[in-house]
Amino acid sequence: MAEGSGQVAPAGAFSTPISRRPFPVAAPSPAAREARSPPAAPAAPAPGRPRAGRVVPVAASGLALVMIGAALTHGRRGEHRNVAVKVVPLILALFVAWGRFGQYAF
Repeated sequence: MAEGSGQVAPAGAFSTPISRRPFPVAAPSPAAREARSPPAAPAAPAPGRPRAGRVVPVAASGLALVMIGAALTHGRRGEHRNVAVKVVPLILALFVAWGRFGQYAF
């Protein structure tokens, strides 16, 4: 078969016979599936690491600080159109931080 000729190889041309496969083909029996142990409980977080519920508001606060710095930098350079572009993610990040740090965190 010439490369790029548009011809397709026959269906069984590249397949390996089942008897020569190095792995079992059949699914495990139901008894074997039941014999497996149940999944282990998740481990407690290591001391000093923030809980997953506090990572999002901290990240949103950090993003807000970066956006404030970017808006100030663009303002000093006289790129006022770019300041408006930086204000939109700043407002969204502040909204997320407020919502996640607040008394009624969502």
